[in-house]
Amino acid sequence: MDEQDKRDQHKVRMERVVRWDSYRINQFSYSNNLLIGLNLGFLGFFIAQSGFKFSCSCYLLTLQILTGLLLIASFFTGLMTVLNRLQDFRKTAKLTKRRKKKFEHDHNIKSYSDIETISSEITILDAETKKLGNRTWTLLNWQVWTFLIGTIIGVAYLIIEKNACG
Repeated sequence: MDEQDKRDQHKVRMERVVRWDSYRINQFSYSNNLLIGLNLGFLGFFIAQSGFKFSCSCYLLTLQILTGLLLIASFFTGLMTVLNRLQDFRKTAKLTKRRKKKFEHDHNIKSYSDIETISSEITILDAETKKLGNRTWTLLNWQVWTFLIGTIIGVAYLIIEKNACG
């Protein structure tokens, strides 16, 4: 395989990486938005079904309050996920610009007098974006689990409440 074939193969692989990164970002956003929508929908349904009143027994009241708290926690975790991702995108854009400048300087395309500052910013931004990315996935996991547990408890509450008090 000659040098041109290697460059062509590299270009094809890089295009795949970019395409799959785009799919991942879009699917993550879709999942987060879907969970927020389902969360608000089920919370509204739960409140309507429980009739805006507290339950007739202590254990049902506990289930009712736990459901509300978990669904509200899931909603706010979803909002925190969105805000964290926006911050991540902003820092990633800044990181990309700094890496472009470093590449231009290293390959004698353009010279920058503050290349040391740019290099140190790259190191800092890289660490920050990794931390933000990990936090985003952690928040999404919390959003999913609090929604699922809240929904399961809410459905159990509604079934028990309709049969016990009803």
